Amino acid sequence: MVWCLKDISCCENRDQLRAHVAMIMENYALAEKLYIDSFNSKDALQMYCDIMDWENALRLANQFFPEQIANISKEFAQELEQIGQYEKALQYYQSGLTEAQKNNDSLLEKEQIIICCKNGIARTSLWCGEVKEGIKLALQSSDDSLLKECANILEQKMLFNEAADMYARCEEYNKSAYLWLKSKNWSKLKNILHQVTAKQFYVQYAKAMETMKDYSTAAESYKKGHDYFNFVRISMEHLNGLEEAVRVVQESKCIEAAKFLSNCFIGRNDYSSAVRLLVLANCFSEALQLAKKKDKMEVFADTIGDDGDEEIYNTIASYFDHQGKKLLAGKFYMKAEKYHKAFDIFINNQCDKASIKLAVECAALTRDRTIIDELLQFLTGEKDGIPKDPTYLFQLYTILERHQEAAKIAIIIVKDKQSRGKQMIIIGISLNTLHVGSLGQYRLARDVLFKLHQSLIQKHLPILLEMKTTLMLLHSYLLVKSAVRRKLHPLAARLLIRIAENINDFAMHAVQIYTLTAIECWYSGMKSTAYKWAAVLMRPNYKESIDSRYKKTIETIIRQVKDLIFVVLMKILNLIIRKREDTDDSEMKTPCPYCKAQLAESELKCTCCKNTIPFCIASVNEKKK
Repeated sequence: MVWCLKDISCCENRDQLRAHVAMIMENYALAEKLYIDSFNSKDALQMYCDIMDWENALRLANQFFPEQIANISKEFAQELEQIGQYEKALQYYQSGLTEAQKNNDSLLEKEQIIICCKNGIARTSLWCGEVKEGIKLALQSSDDSLLKECANILEQKMLFNEAADMYARCEEYNKSAYLWLKSKNWSKLKNILHQVTAKQFYVQYAKAMETMKDYSTAAESYKKGHDYFNFVRISMEHLNGLEEAVRVVQESKCIEAAKFLSNCFIGRNDYSSAVRLLVLANCFSEALQLAKKKDKMEVFADTIGDDGDEEIYNTIASYFDHQGKKLLAGKFYMKAEKYHKAFDIFINNQCDKASIKLAVECAALTRDRTIIDELLQFLTGEKDGIPKDPTYLFQLYTILERHQEAAKIAIIIVKDKQSRGKQMIIIGISLNTLHVGSLGQYRLARDVLFKLHQSLIQKHLPILLEMKTTLMLLHSYLLVKSAVRRKLHPLAARLLIRIAENINDFAMHAVQIYTLTAIECWYSGMKSTAYKWAAVLMRPNYKESIDSRYKKTIETIIRQVKDLIFVVLMKILNLIIRKREDTDDSEMKTPCPYCKAQLAESELKCTCCKNTIPFCIASVNEKKK
């Protein structure tokens, strides 16, 4: 009150001042008269608008301000619509629209009033039963909120088809689907079903289609509605869709669907499929019971893989143990983390190579000192006096990261296979398995040693000299073919000399190596060295094994010696060759990277400081700084 009086204290017109006081005192009729008497009829109009007395406001607007009729009619219509007087509201909306279209007010304000009145006419027309007119006006509008309001009105008026269509137009597909379901208009529902997000509508539609015996449509809708049990039921009972049913159960892991489908398999006496399906659906207890009952535990164990828990693995292991399937029992005791029990089974079944392999895995998993020591005694033969295949020992050392011991075993294995010419040599190691390749694949043997060599370097561990030497010889052997093919005879000759001097590592190919060494040395102009290796081939134990294609070449090299003086000279030269000071076969000198002593380029061990010299991977010669 005080603030109001303060606001009018500066008013000089007495009638206007009295009008203000009358308005404050809520004597609106007197206030109107005084406002008009003071020539302030606009204040009277504003007073009625402020107190929302729209009838008196319209009366004054018609009398003094006809341009305000449209806006006041709109406001009055909105109030009437709010209180449910729809017929009267419709009249004022129509009046407001007519007046707004006649006015010359600003374009924006005029457009806003016209839109508001048209929307109001659409709503109130629906409330008043003029459905066609209301829908027509609503559809002419691009306002989704108006469409939703009109759809809601139609729904309340129980006009479900019209309401559903209106909801669909404003992309309220879930509400539209609900009303199509309610009105059982299946064709309309089918048209919008792909837009629906609520899964229950798919299920309700599927039930309707099932009642109508449209089983394929019903199954598809059950699937989209994530009702996998009913999908499987329909597929099996009416569509013969076994494969699709199995796939859906595997993907969905639906327990009810899995049980239903497994019962179908049981009815066909296909117990393996039933067990497998229950496992894939995570129905482990049901699958386990069925596997025990129908002796399908191996199927259960194979299917469950690594998805079981300790209790399940222990149950499987106990079952296999009772059945006398010791290897399988040991596997699952190991998965159940009963390592000592598993290891005892493996070690007592040593005739089976797979059992020894699993014993190594078990020792690696548990890292138990007792188990590892017992396994080492078993593999080395300390326990029974029978050494086992060293590849198992190599695998164990590798897994335990005992690289020095692994390196020693790797060298033994590689040399053994080279010298004996067996049809198996190591070519790669993984955590749990050793892979093998066929005779002569030195490249793969080289790769094993190289990986082990790099592993030791990365861990800053010392590398055995024997391992370095074996790796160098294998790599030299592998480069010979490339050098010969490219006619790099000096390089091929030096590589072959190195191999020939270590022939024990390549005993299975001794004759071929000696032959090629003599020929390559001859092509390189290293006559005395060629004679040396040709003479070796003439020994009784090699002579008959020389390839007939090269026999004449070797004999030609030998016949170069025609008199005793030359023979003596050859013996002297042979001594010189051993010292790497042969003038005929002289080789470029390079300094040792450690002590700077001058060495032949192909020499990889310094005669002064005794260090092993790094070599080039392409030529296997001394690596230059």
